[in-house]
Amino acid sequence: MLGHISALANPEPKTVLVVACGAGVTAGTFLTYPSVKRIVICDIEPLVPTTVTPMFNDQNYGIVDGIRRQNPIMVNGKQVEVVYDDGRHFIRTTKEKFDIITSDPIDPWVKGCAALNTVEYYEMSRQHLNPGGVMSLWIPFYECNQDSVKSVIATFFNVYTNGSVWSNDSNGEGYDAILLGRVEPTHFNLDELQARLKRDDYKPVKESLAEVNFNSATDLLATYSGRATDLQAWMQGAQINTDRNLRLQYLAGFWLNSFMGRQILDGIQKDFVFPNDMFLGSDEQLRGLKDKLTNGGRAKEL
Repeated sequence: MLGHISALANPEPKTVLVVACGAGVTAGTFLTYPSVKRIVICDIEPLVPTTVTPMFNDQNYGIVDGIRRQNPIMVNGKQVEVVYDDGRHFIRTTKEKFDIITSDPIDPWVKGCAALNTVEYYEMSRQHLNPGGVMSLWIPFYECNQDSVKSVIATFFNVYTNGSVWSNDSNGEGYDAILLGRVEPTHFNLDELQARLKRDDYKPVKESLAEVNFNSATDLLATYSGRATDLQAWMQGAQINTDRNLRLQYLAGFWLNSFMGRQILDGIQKDFVFPNDMFLGSDEQLRGLKDKLTNGGRAKEL
């Protein structure tokens, strides 16, 4: 989801920065997009891209296969470069700008992670986006409470005022989510997205989505849960995480091993409003998306 929603929010992304490699699934997602030409992966631990990530080649399409021998490498006609650096330091010092930046650091209760969730970090990231660029972030609902999740979301929306939340949930049980932000207003044209997925050069994208049970653009967009403009009341009183306070590190640490995913998701979706200015397309496509959102429990009536 982190990779696909970010890529589909941009009509023709060419350059991507992935902060934190992990299993490489997010980075590997971008290999399926025909327009992407360059993928930069930044990870602070060299053993991750060289040793851990190759263990998941089936899931990440071999994104760093061969990186031990050469850096950068060419994978599926795309240049893949791995930078061994702290994500903040790399973004602060690079002169390069990107069409997509994804940030997927470890869980917020882990020491040091709060520094990758501050207003200052998001502002630096925004400065390194090309026009129309997208910044996305993973956030867990599990082992968190309302205060820590509100802190992450409100801090992100403090910089990306056009931001939105997309949740990975089942039967109303919240698990984790993606925050999507851009400087400009975000629009998804359902007909255009569906047409892209029917193109021959988008066949790998369609297959990748189907692997995780997203069989159409509507299926993926039905994970929408809310956006900054509609969540102001819910975010009221949220503690903004900054470089000066790193408040998130303490909020998240206090609530480790708590399981409040359902309550967190219910709070976000309590006053759900279908964003007519965000989702565009034919009446048929919009009706299908509204039906999925209603059946998914995000709204009783639309």
